Amino acid sequence: MFNRQLCTGESEGPLIRNPGNYDPSKTDGLPRAQEVENVLILGDMYDTPNFDTSANQSYRNLLEGFARTDNGVAGK
Repeated sequence: MFNRQLCTGESEGPLIRNPGNYDPSKTDGLPRAQEVENVLILGDMYDTPNFDTSANQSYRNLLEGFARTDNGVAGK
């Protein structure tokens, strides 16, 4: 069973982010400028068939780290 806490509308303080503090076993860090440029070149095609982590040239897979940023091929 999940422990749920509903939003009461009361102030909970500011949202605190911790960029750069990542789990190195999951990722080697934030994307480099060239990786971002490579992803943006794909344009507005959000997803491609098979619509899962094996899809090539999928903007979603690139953003979520399931594809190589240099060529868009899935299966890093």
